[in-house]
Amino acid sequence: SGGAVYSEKTLSLRSIVISNSQAFSGGGLSFNARYSGQSLTIINSSFLGNIARPLSTTTANSDGGGLRVGERCSGTTSPVTITINNSLFSGNQTQPGATFLSSAGGGMHINAAGVDLTITDTRVVGNSVVNQNPAVSGANNRGGGISIVGANTARIERSEIAGNSANR
Repeated sequence: SGGAVYSEKTLSLRSIVISNSQAFSGGGLSFNARYSGQSLTIINSSFLGNIARPLSTTTANSDGGGLRVGERCSGTTSPVTITINNSLFSGNQTQPGATFLSSAGGGMHINAAGVDLTITDTRVVGNSVVNQNPAVSGANNRGGGISIVGANTARIERSEIAGNSANR
């Protein structure tokens, strides 16, 4: 996980660009919520052209082309704060393999129950979850721009989410 950056600690990214990185999950950045009080802050940053795709020997789903937030220690992490401000997620994608039934969050995928997520003044544009070719029956490819599967709270303000694609 984490083609450019992987973290299980509090992390602050300011005025950075993560581009053209690739990993099984979290093509650009993979952040695992592990400790109560932990935080991820992304300010004035860009995630461009990152890819999450499965490895040939992997049997799990690939999620979060630009950013993936997961929960490492279920039930012990609340509260965890994720703040994304004045940033751009564009051209990121997940590429599910032929035998994988789901992939989520071309731009970003949030799946951590104890997370309080706030996104402000941010653009999430032109991201995608690429469908299998040929199509796989029962595929659940979702959230071309943003997939929020688990979060305590999610708040999005003054942001653009446009031109993203997924089959669900």
